[in-house]
Amino acid sequence: WLKNAILVEDTVCPFELILVSHQASGDFIQNHCEGDQDLQSEIKAHHDAFVSWAWGVGHGKIEALRLLVRPDDGELKAHEVEIHASAILPPVTVGGGVPAPTDTAAVMQQLTASLSKTSEETANANQLAREVLELKREKEETSKNRLKKLHGTVTTLIRNAASNDDERPAPNVPESCQRFYKCESAGMADQELTYQFQERKLGDVSFAHGTVQQIWNGSYLYASHGSPSNFSAFCFTQRAPLQQNQEARGVTLHLISSQGHSQTIEEIVKATKQTVTVPTKYHELGSQIAYFKGGTEIFFGEKCVLADGLGHFINDLEENRQIFMDAAALDEFFCAKILFAIDFRAQRWMGQCRDAKEDRSTVDDGIVDFSDITEQVLNGNFDRKLPPTFKTKTPTQQDNDRDDSLPPQKRSKKEEESKRRQENITNPGQCEEFKMKDDEDWSLFKNRKTLKWRPAWDDKCKMCPRWHSRGDCFPDCNNAASHVTYQEIPDEKKASYRTYLKKLRKEA
Repeated sequence: WLKNAILVEDTVCPFELILVSHQASGDFIQNHCEGDQDLQSEIKAHHDAFVSWAWGVGHGKIEALRLLVRPDDGELKAHEVEIHASAILPPVTVGGGVPAPTDTAAVMQQLTASLSKTSEETANANQLAREVLELKREKEETSKNRLKKLHGTVTTLIRNAASNDDERPAPNVPESCQRFYKCESAGMADQELTYQFQERKLGDVSFAHGTVQQIWNGSYLYASHGSPSNFSAFCFTQRAPLQQNQEARGVTLHLISSQGHSQTIEEIVKATKQTVTVPTKYHELGSQIAYFKGGTEIFFGEKCVLADGLGHFINDLEENRQIFMDAAALDEFFCAKILFAIDFRAQRWMGQCRDAKEDRSTVDDGIVDFSDITEQVLNGNFDRKLPPTFKTKTPTQQDNDRDDSLPPQKRSKKEEESKRRQENITNPGQCEEFKMKDDEDWSLFKNRKTLKWRPAWDDKCKMCPRWHSRGDCFPDCNNAASHVTYQEIPDEKKASYRTYLKKLRKEA
């Protein structure tokens, strides 16, 4: 049965022969061995042995065998006659049945028809097997692609934003965007976004993990009208000196999520927080627009209309550097107004991309042509009102915020504490290894149990963890004597502080 099936298939590919053997053994058991368990076991053993041999040949583990049939071999000729008589020639019917054909031509005609039908069924079985494998691959790709799990408007937004055609959206989501959404966790997406910024020579960018979390969940537009968040130019800024790089943070966040470590409510809230940076200087404005352009190219592709508009504005900014710098010197909110004008229009344009269901004709690409902003600045008539979220409190407003419901003594103490906190100072030379980790909570450092573990600075005070690990403290701190930069700390004090941190984290 196996030999005939192999000859009918007319192929020398070991892997295709495995499928042929599987089909032939199943057919033989069904047609000739039903109820005979011993014979079924023998057929299966023979099939398994052939599959093992064919697999080894296909992977080069063993050498393929070759059989040359010699027509003058007497034994083979006798075997051919015997097989012809016992298997190919049909038995003569007894009784009233129709007699079977006895001539060789009729026998060969029946044999040819049978072989053709068998070959056709085998081809169908192979085709079904290939379709099953293809469906399995598609299912695996779908499970890895987070875009298919998000709401349909997210893909609509991205495809319309990625297109530079007035009528039709882009046929596919940009490859760089697909790489981001194929990440298995928000931590890995954080790391992937960092890598892609590095590929565009923007490796010094900084963004909060909460921003990545929201974009990974499909949120590109402001969470609240007039308050920048999610995919906003205010959420991408230059990394501060000695700040932990984005790549290391992404790895840490992925390990927390993938290895099942439980997180407290404080840690979850901290991970979803977003950082909004308002530029006050010319170079800060230019760098934030450049980072926003890089993010636009990652999510919407390099041919995106928004990326093109931002690129033209960056050129205008450079060509008219002195005019923009003078305007920023005269108005402390000038850079914020410029960036908010660009960001707000980008949000409006993305909203139209999201809402364009049938075609792209309802999207107005002129919204992200920022040349009119440049013209207004050059003509001296640029003015953009900022929403209340950008306002700073005046002294009168601070007085009005006083809680008059408290007794005078408590109110005075509360105001003094508030004033004290506003005057906190920042450590300009904080050590990277002493910094709090992203998944650490400040309560660990001020726990009563751990207070006695703090290493001594001198006979009067301890080393201040708020200054060395958190990065800021108050001028009247009891441990203010230890408020020095990392370079000024003696080596033995550094070693003591490392031991203190190790003990703290072990306790956590």
